[in-house]
Amino acid sequence: EIAPVCNEHSWTGGSSMQTAAVVAQFVGTKGPILRVDTACSSSLVATATADHDLRMRPLGSANMVQAIMTQNDPFGFCGLCQIGMLSKKGRCFTFDNASDGFAKGEGCSAIYMEYEGKE
Repeated sequence: EIAPVCNEHSWTGGSSMQTAAVVAQFVGTKGPILRVDTACSSSLVATATADHDLRMRPLGSANMVQAIMTQNDPFGFCGLCQIGMLSKKGRCFTFDNASDGFAKGEGCSAIYMEYEGKE
């Protein structure tokens, strides 16, 4: 059994909002930061939210959408293993009867969005 480590850095070091703020500061962005966490649909929801925001702002406004998935600690992985969601074969078999779960991965993407006028 894995016991969670809890110390003075647990919350700030593991907070995804903190990560979003550090990335925004590093790339030199100005303005508000919005963190979206909807599990597997976070990047889609963030992109739709940014698009909606741009349509409410003056022409020439811009938003940057960044999606980052990292496995920072073993606890999420262990939880998914315990409830049988992860593949024992180590890969996904999408739309295949051989499927026995899914495989987690890490990734990062960024989209620069600028609204120039009506469609």
